[in-house]
Amino acid sequence: NCGFYYSDLSCGTLIYCDSYDTYPATTKKGFFKSAEECFDAHEPAPILPWIEKPTTVRPDTCQKGLSSAECPEVCGSGGYDEYLCGTKFFCEGFDLNPKP
Repeated sequence: NCGFYYSDLSCGTLIYCDSYDTYPATTKKGFFKSAEECFDAHEPAPILPWIEKPTTVRPDTCQKGLSSAECPEVCGSGGYDEYLCGTKFFCEGFDLNPKP
């Protein structure tokens, strides 16, 4: 909930602009006619650098949970983060409706 009046400052740009379409009757501190018009008036979100999936290979002989120069962490062995798995695999983990 963003309080009595929706504003960019109290809600953040995503919720504030989206409210023009999802809650059109709610009082807002703004003058936009639609979410699209609101988003167009704001700077686009920054695009972070894409991280490719590393080519590091962990030998099958490595003990689970052990990490060393000979047994490096790879995606799934020590966690699932963007640096170990790459941007594509990491982001797909948040997709509630994955593409086949």
